[in-house]
Order: sequence, then C-alpha cells, then structure tokens
Amino acid sequence: MKSQGLYHAGIATFMGSRQVPLEELEPDTFVVAGVPYDYASGSRPGARWGPRAIRQSSLYFSRFLHVAPNQGFVDVASGKGIPIAGNLPIVDLGDMDVYPMNLAQTMKSISNFVKRMVEANATPIILGGDHFVTYPCFQGYCEAFARKGTRGPSRIGYVQLDSHFDMWDDRPVWGKYSHGSTARRIAEYIDPRNVLIAGVSGIIDKEVWDFVQENSVTVVTLNQILTEGLLPVLQRAVTELAARVDSIYLSVDIDIVNAAFAPGTGATSLEGLSSSQLLQAIALLAEYPVGALDVVEVAPNYDPSERTQRLAAATIVQYILHKRAIVK
Repeated sequence: MKSQGLYHAGIATFMGSRQVPLEELEPDTFVVAGVPYDYASGSRPGARWGPRAIRQSSLYFSRFLHVAPNQGFVDVASGKGIPIAGNLPIVDLGDMDVYPMNLAQTMKSISNFVKRMVEANATPIILGGDHFVTYPCFQGYCEAFARKGTRGPSRIGYVQLDSHFDMWDDRPVWGKYSHGSTARRIAEYIDPRNVLIAGVSGIIDKEVWDFVQENSVTVVTLNQILTEGLLPVLQRAVTELAARVDSIYLSVDIDIVNAAFAPGTGATSLEGLSSSQLLQAIALLAEYPVGALDVVEVAPNYDPSERTQRLAAATIVQYILHKRAIVK
C-alpha cells in the first residue's frame, strides 16, 4: 500500500508519481523526464545533479496527487478556487540517455525522446541539466508537430525566463553549442520573431544585441519588470506572441531568480526576480498554450539549504496545477 502523504518515504519519482516506460505513455499526461547533463556549461558544474535534486524536493508536494476530485485547492493570493478535475495525471519516465563525451549523440537522444513524448499527446516536463539541453528538447518538440502534419517550427513559440540572453553564436572556447548559445540556435531554427526572452539584465556583447534587434526577438528586461510590473509587461509580450503561434515551449533558467533566493546554480544572478515573482509568472504563462516546460541550471551542490531545488519543483507544480485546473 502506498504511503500517501509521506514525502520522506518511497522511491523519489517526481511528486511520488508512477514511473512508467516511454512506450506506455497515455494521452493528456504530464510526463517528467530528467536530462542529467552539464558538459556544455561554461560556468560552475553541477547541473547534472539537478534532476535528482528536483525530484527529491518535489516529494514535499506529493499531497497534490491524492486530493479528492471534489475538493481542489484555493489560491490564497486571489481567494479563487482551483478545483482539480480528477487526480493529477503525472508520470515519471526517469532520465534520458546522455553521452558526456559525445554531444551529437546526446542531442539526438534528447530530441528523439522528447519527440516521442509529444507524439504520445503528453506534455513534456523536463528537468535539466544545463541550459543547452533545451535546444535538442525544443527540436524534438517541433519535429513531433511537423510529423503530425499540423504545426511545424514556423508555428511554435519559444519563451525563455532567464537572466541571460543565451544568444552567443560561435565562441573560440565553447563553439556553437553551449549553454550560452541555446536561444541563438533556437532563433535560427524557428522564426526569431517568435522568440521571447524575459528577465535579462546586465551587460552583453554588442554582437548579441545587434542580432536580437535585427531579428526582432522580443525582449523583456528585468528593468522593465521592476518599473512596469511583472504581470502587465509579461502578459503584454506573451499575448502578442500567442497570437502568432499555435503552441509555446517554455524554458525556465533558475538563474532568473536572485541568488539570495536561489544560490544553487552555475551562473548566479546578483539581480533577478524573487521566488514569488517567478511563481506568479508561471501561473500567468499557464493560461497560454504552453505545451512543454523545462527547468534548467539547478546545481544543488552550491545550495546546502536545498531551497533552489525546492523552488524548481514548486515552479513545475505551479505550472501543472494552473494548467490542469479550472479556475472559478
């Protein structure tokens, strides 16, 4: 008999959900898979341990899996009810195969895995890994839609919550494929006008800025968020994007959060959002056609308090609850 509500007992799958093989996926399911890879990182290593740490922290939220359909929840901030239409359909596939010394094989493994998830009409929830893994995940997501013959890359949008642009092109040390080039590769893979990057701050290379401007990439800076308000500025940008696309892939780099709240990452931000702001952003984005989510760059070896991985798990739970719920 399963120990319901005992988040310190049992196998550490995401939220204590069932672990199933890829071949047994059912439609309309939130499907968690880890990518323990950080060999494309140019900063402090450790994100390879992110999936395991996020799963461990997610067990705190396992109670959401067992709520009765007629109960649901209440959002304390708004007072609105969040009834759940049946128990949350979440399964865990374990980790994808990665090949630390073979980037091309790793990319193929990741993209094929995600493509099969989408072809099963499931919603991918990806636990990173450094931010480079988003690129092959996104490729697999687009390929699945193109294979169905309904939506190709031209109708897929990409939203990145991040303190950095990740728009490097070809660097002498890291080449064209690193965690600092993810958004650049994606902007070349789809219509760059369908790329939205929110939360960026600091100083960047002029070449990156020129690429962003010349290709009409949508940018929401941290300064805009702080001066205009997170929800109004983000809602405006995402609404414009959603009008041009059929589906959105959402990538959350945990370093969008100020290091005071999330120190467990390779490239910590001295600015950034608060934990509550990130969760507010996720609740808003869940109202749009976001069909896949990844949370990357969680490096638990830099956070003995475990609050970074807890926040990463909470980010995913926030998305699932608001995506699944019928808000009254």
